[in-house]
Amino acid sequence: MDCIYVNIYKYKKSSDSKNIESIANYAKKHNISLFTNYNVISDTYNRFLVLSPNILIRPDCPNLFEILEKNKIHIMKESRYILNPEAKMLCDKNKKEYDWYDFSVVMLDREDLPFIHLNLEEKFNYLQKNNNKIKELDYFYNRIPEMDQACGESRFASYIINYSSFIHNEEKFKELIEMEVKNWNPPYVYKDYVALMVDGCGLGDVTCCEPVARFAKEDLFPNDNLILVTDKPELFNHLDIPIYGNKDLVPNASNYYKMYCFGDVESPTQGRYLSHSQIHCIDFCSLMAYRRQIPNHRKPIKLPDYRSLVPEEYFAHISRSILVHPGKHWKSKTFSKEVWESYVKALVENGYKITLVGKTITEDQGVVKLDPIEGVLDLTDKLDLKQFIGAVNLAPGVLSNDSAILHIAGAFNGWIFPILSCKEWDYVMPYRKGRDGVVSQSYKAHPLNNGYVYTPNQHKPNQIRGFKIDECTDTDLERILPTPKQLVYEINEASRRGE
Repeated sequence: MDCIYVNIYKYKKSSDSKNIESIANYAKKHNISLFTNYNVISDTYNRFLVLSPNILIRPDCPNLFEILEKNKIHIMKESRYILNPEAKMLCDKNKKEYDWYDFSVVMLDREDLPFIHLNLEEKFNYLQKNNNKIKELDYFYNRIPEMDQACGESRFASYIINYSSFIHNEEKFKELIEMEVKNWNPPYVYKDYVALMVDGCGLGDVTCCEPVARFAKEDLFPNDNLILVTDKPELFNHLDIPIYGNKDLVPNASNYYKMYCFGDVESPTQGRYLSHSQIHCIDFCSLMAYRRQIPNHRKPIKLPDYRSLVPEEYFAHISRSILVHPGKHWKSKTFSKEVWESYVKALVENGYKITLVGKTITEDQGVVKLDPIEGVLDLTDKLDLKQFIGAVNLAPGVLSNDSAILHIAGAFNGWIFPILSCKEWDYVMPYRKGRDGVVSQSYKAHPLNNGYVYTPNQHKPNQIRGFKIDECTDTDLERILPTPKQLVYEINEASRRGE
């Protein structure tokens, strides 16, 4: 037989009538015996749900005796959310990792029942001895306020709310309980406040956040209060999500407990478990944010149509030209000015119209500046982001070693000609749906590099640093670059074959 025991031993002055009423109603609904006196509990009871009177139980809470495993001690691990100084000192004293529990909701068997009245050190020793019995109780059945930031859900979405943080202020405790009970109404559906944080990213990384953010809106949180925080709103204006430049500008920002950060490449988690350079950026963003990948058919990038914003004087030329973006960053993916000029001249000599694009970010990052070449339109540092996206959409093809323009091109239907030196095809190329309806990374895309640059460090990742791909020798870089003649031939052949 099962029994609920309300442990008033420690909380005699902290309970409110509403708390006790919610516990009594729960016991009555599920036909469970309820006791507040430990000494009168009959030997006929085998399992016990031990509750402190500082909790509220939602009227639709399921019968925990039916869903929790027998012969276990079910308790919520509070050390995930808060630091208990006394418990921490005890763990340190015994040279154990800080691992502690909240005892406001405990499910256990008769043989373990005396455990609930032990002091802190005795509880510690008991749990160490019976560690194989411990089963972590889901926070839905013991929700403390400190969990708000961690789980990002309204506390009213939980079945049992624990108000132990307020028991030392009896007046505030009673006032809070009165207010809380009014918020608990059928059908007990509460919207999450979700903030998608796009932070610490370059243009290519932010572009790859678009399908991940769209997946959140369409699949993960379609009915919740969803916002997006980014310094590049131009990439997300079509999603119909409120966008803010930084979190300080968000109205009622404190409500947005549930935050998903995309692409924070400096995160300790990234450094230990993920190598940003050896995983597709869309996968990296979704793994960092949601701890999951999104399906391949959801990975194609969608961007607004900004073609009308392309300056009129450049429109006709761009619409018939290959956009060449001579990217500049790591040594392993920066080609010399002479190499880029040889490619551009070879294309012009073979009848191609060329438009140079790109933006200077710093002295060491952005775009390689080329000397003027007859017939070439140089728009380096002349387009804003919307105009740049519009130009990529307008042009029949792009040629670059930089992933940013390749990802943007993936949102549209033009040819993509990458010269990939340090990151392999699978980790860079955008997903697109071909005319056959199949989503792949090869639709109207043709690589021009002769292999990849590898460094000794690239093959030696560890728990501190992932794969390192930013360095190489000049000889290795020259080895993988196409000759101007080869580049023109490959572009001709790809264009001739069509898709």
